[in-house]
Amino acid sequence: MSLTYDSLVQQIMDNLDRTDNATLLEVPNFIARAEQIGSRKILSIGMLQYVTGTLTPGINQYEKPANWRQNITFSCQSLDGLQTVSTLQLRSYEYMVQYSPQPGLQSIPIFYGDFDYNTIYIAPTPDLAYPFLWGYLQLPFPLSPQNQTNWYTNNAPDYIFYASMVEAMLYLKTDDRLQLFQGKMQEAIDSLNEQDKRRVIDRSANVGAA
Repeated sequence: MSLTYDSLVQQIMDNLDRTDNATLLEVPNFIARAEQIGSRKILSIGMLQYVTGTLTPGINQYEKPANWRQNITFSCQSLDGLQTVSTLQLRSYEYMVQYSPQPGLQSIPIFYGDFDYNTIYIAPTPDLAYPFLWGYLQLPFPLSPQNQTNWYTNNAPDYIFYASMVEAMLYLKTDDRLQLFQGKMQEAIDSLNEQDKRRVIDRSANVGAA
């Protein structure tokens, strides 16, 4: 099933068998909450994004990109003329501080991880302006009349419909299909996450073969 924001709204209203304006005005909230649930439960490689940049000597905290959701990979390129790429290891902030308790001591970074929701921390503190490649999972831009399609409509139309219907059932409290739509929603989530697991395995196999 192929969806746009407008067709999703229409499908929700058709399945609710409602025409009243009060319910129609709530549909954007059903969809928004469905997207929020998906951002927590669906670990899809389809949201993978990459950014490039240059580390700043003496700086060990960096702002996360807009719509960041989860770190996937972070690598630095050496400046010795050999263009050697080093993949940083993902670690907790506490581990990195224990490994490199003196941020003033600078070297090529080995670890990276979350400092808080908006910032990552790198250890040791970079000593040179290393070029980096940062791979992360990105939240899809929310659906709206102005943004008719996103990752959900293109890759998980069944999920966004069923999850929106779950939110509609909870709002209306007069429909006995809540468990049905909850089951359909969970099936869609499980299917997407299983696909993601297979992609991760395939990706690892390809890396190993290289």
